[in-house]
Amino acid sequence: MAVKKASKKTITNEQMQQLRVLASALQSRRKFAQGLGTSFEGQRDYYSVLGYHRELTFQDYLNAYERGDIAARIVDAKPESTWRRKPVISNDGDPKTFTPFETAWAALATKRRVFHYLERADKLSGIGEYGVLLIGTSDVRKPDDMKRPMAKLKGPDSILYLNPYRQDSAEIATTDSDTSSERFGLPATYTIDTANENNITRNSKIEVHWSRVIHIAEGLQENDIYGTPRLRPVYNRLDDVNKVAGGSAEVFWQAAKRILVLEAKEDVSAVDDDDSLTEMMDELVHGLRRVIDLEGYEAKTLDTADVHPDEAFRVSLALISSATGIPQRILLGSEQGKMASTQDEVNWNGRIADRQINFAEPVILRAFIDRLVLVGALPKPESDYTITWPSLFETSDKEKAQIGLLKAR
Repeated sequence: MAVKKASKKTITNEQMQQLRVLASALQSRRKFAQGLGTSFEGQRDYYSVLGYHRELTFQDYLNAYERGDIAARIVDAKPESTWRRKPVISNDGDPKTFTPFETAWAALATKRRVFHYLERADKLSGIGEYGVLLIGTSDVRKPDDMKRPMAKLKGPDSILYLNPYRQDSAEIATTDSDTSSERFGLPATYTIDTANENNITRNSKIEVHWSRVIHIAEGLQENDIYGTPRLRPVYNRLDDVNKVAGGSAEVFWQAAKRILVLEAKEDVSAVDDDDSLTEMMDELVHGLRRVIDLEGYEAKTLDTADVHPDEAFRVSLALISSATGIPQRILLGSEQGKMASTQDEVNWNGRIADRQINFAEPVILRAFIDRLVLVGALPKPESDYTITWPSLFETSDKEKAQIGLLKAR
């Protein structure tokens, strides 16, 4: 009987080189993390003393986003302001007439709630290093079809759905290694996990071709794939805020309930030996009992010091505001005086206007429209289309009245 010879898998030179590069990158990252927060040639370690993370993972950012009040505000503030007023897409400059391109785009944007999903994808991309927007199309008949490049489509009705995913749900499976390709170094395929808390399926992971995905990453540095998580620069300050808020709350709790001390008189057993007294004390502290019998004991309360966390909180908040570019008033959602409020709003709107032009338009909106035009889901405009963002610097009715009064005078 013939015996089949076991096949041996060999590693190519290219794969070996990739493994070396990966190992070198991991070693450099580990060495960098070990040196964080140290001074005096490593004799003083601030990170260990202050309890900071040396290496942050996506799960750390996600936990902070889902359970942290200020962390969630940091991630969501810019996307919410960026997409609050929907841009106008036009290719003829005449608001009274609608070209086929404008008509198709308006129908798609309304039917599929395009701007709603663009904002969600923008938010999710800021939790980690990137996020994606999956475009569901009519050319897919079975899950394996997602591996193929997107085929030619027929009109906006060919777009069936849009789904945003976080970095952990859309892992990059392969990248383009062809140095002659215009997509060299960019993702070629993704492994997208379609399962969520309300949709648990056995085979939830599907391989998706890059043409079916809009890759969204902000704060790019050395490459066009991995951006900077919005919480990375301020993660230590968020730890400080948790210490201040949680610590002051605990101190208030301890001070509010007071610490009761029972001093035994002569010839009286200790409290630990008196089961009835111990039970009454537990009911006094944890239950509804308000009166206890202290025969043989003298009750005293320990004085507690007042804690004022305001100053420490303001310092951490100021550093967070400086690093994120989000004014404190907007970060907390509170008014802090007329002049400060107006100036903060002007500065914030300026930042958002820059973000709309330099990030939201080219990386998200225009990339999405160009992809649909390329595959025929939107008709090709006769001339290049323009994206006009509504002004964020609107004058209130009160300010208009004051301007009119000044002109009249």
